[in-house]
Amino acid sequence: MQTLELQAGPRAYARIQKNGLGPDDVAVVAAAAGGPKGLALAGIDPFLFGDWLMRRSEPLPLIGSSAGAWRVAMACRADSVATGTLTRNYVEQRYVGKKPSAAEISQTAGAMLDAAVGEQGATAMLNHPLYRLQVITARCFGGLAVDMPMWRQQLGGAAAFAANTLGRLRLAKHIQRVVFHDPRLALQFASDEFNTEYVPLSVANTQAALLASGSIPLLMQGVQNPAGAPPGMYRDGGIVDYQMDLPLPPQNGVVLLPHFENRVVTGWLDKMLKWRRPANLDDTLVISPSAEFVASLPGAKIPDRSDFQQFYQRDDDRIAQWNSTIERTAEMGQELEQLLTSGNIAARVVPLKAY
Repeated sequence: MQTLELQAGPRAYARIQKNGLGPDDVAVVAAAAGGPKGLALAGIDPFLFGDWLMRRSEPLPLIGSSAGAWRVAMACRADSVATGTLTRNYVEQRYVGKKPSAAEISQTAGAMLDAAVGEQGATAMLNHPLYRLQVITARCFGGLAVDMPMWRQQLGGAAAFAANTLGRLRLAKHIQRVVFHDPRLALQFASDEFNTEYVPLSVANTQAALLASGSIPLLMQGVQNPAGAPPGMYRDGGIVDYQMDLPLPPQNGVVLLPHFENRVVTGWLDKMLKWRRPANLDDTLVISPSAEFVASLPGAKIPDRSDFQQFYQRDDDRIAQWNSTIERTAEMGQELEQLLTSGNIAARVVPLKAY
């Protein structure tokens, strides 16, 4: 069974067919939002970040939003104990009620980051010899900038959804993209319809930036006024950049996107807009679990947020299923290692499908 599917945009495909893919051929590593779905990549990350990419000769930007930002932050932490702590605490989340409050979920997320990051971890992330962390957040306006009363945030969310449905550029009236970046490198966007602001990461704001990047509207509280950033309410970066259809300039290399599914959705609000297609994947290589492999996993699926409801009052069963899936993803890591070290990766890469 092949555990992986590999799809490349036209420039990435031509490059890989001609030259293969080595660590120095990667220009950017991107990490999609998606909550528990990111656990499907747990078996890839140790080899990818801890071994293969560490053979590079030049610094490398790692960019993500929401849970994807947490993943690449742990890669910059370069500490398997810290990464294991975050994964374990994420898997072992437990809530008393079927619909926990935004405050409760935010408190839990903050505690998870505090245990895995903290001042020591932030210092390590910002001093990694090769990796340069980039965390995407959304600075919100109007109703989305309000935590309570909840009805105002709901109205703000509805207005943002309506605007985005009419045209993605209209969403810029409701949110601004703010990228918190390693002070040694800021990954610049080619087009700037979201008036992107670039804020250097520091020990004072790294944990707040990561929490903001994962703060899902309506489900979690936002993060108010992170240090060093323009004042305001910051929420999940996936609102603007959900699965890393990033408007980057043409890259002298591949944008590597280890992903939990084989399609790329531009923004979180685009998930239900089947007609909206990604537009910035020419340099991207998407590596995702194969359909056959997913069908073989416990429950025939990867973890997702609906599991909290499905396994309500049966947390032990959910935790066991998630841990079993994580163990199985080691098979993906082994296959990726074989592909990248054998020089045979070009034979497995196919042109990226138009979804």
